[in-house]
This record gives sequence, structure tokens and C-alpha cells, in this order.
Amino acid sequence: MLEEDRTAICEPRYAHEPERPASRAGTTRSEVVLGGRKVTIQRPRVRTTAGKVALPTFQIMAATDPKAVRATFGADGARRRGGEQT
Repeated sequence: MLEEDRTAICEPRYAHEPERPASRAGTTRSEVVLGGRKVTIQRPRVRTTAGKVALPTFQIMAATDPKAVRATFGADGARRRGGEQT
């Protein structure tokens, strides 16, 4: 998924595009929470002449707090409002 984001931003790998909007900049180690545990992944990096470019999928993965989701929906997955089941 992350590599697909990078390809969408940078265009296909090895394509000779002089007007390329961004370029590939290797990978870096990052942590995301999956199943309530922190997992280290290799995140692709993208850069432009202005600086770093964030990958949309990684932003969603990094911003998601499983505990907040559990508090909103409850352990059984039912959405709760003010402690009541709806």
C-alpha cells in the first residue's frame, strides 16, 4: 500500500520523466500500531525540491489509535453514545 502511494506521487520506478513532481528517497524505519502492538515497518520516503512529502496511507496508519476506536465502538463492535448502546 505504501509503495502504491509512492508510485502515485513519484510516477513509476525507472521512468525517465524530467518534469517528475517528486522523487524516491529510499526507505526509513517507522512504527505503526497493529492489533494493539507497535510494529516496525520500512516506510518509503518521497521528496520534492521543497522537502519531504507525506504518504497518505502512512498518515492514516500512524494517526489511528486503536484504543480510541475501541472506546467509541466498544469491545463488541457496537457503537456507543454516552455509555448507551445504539
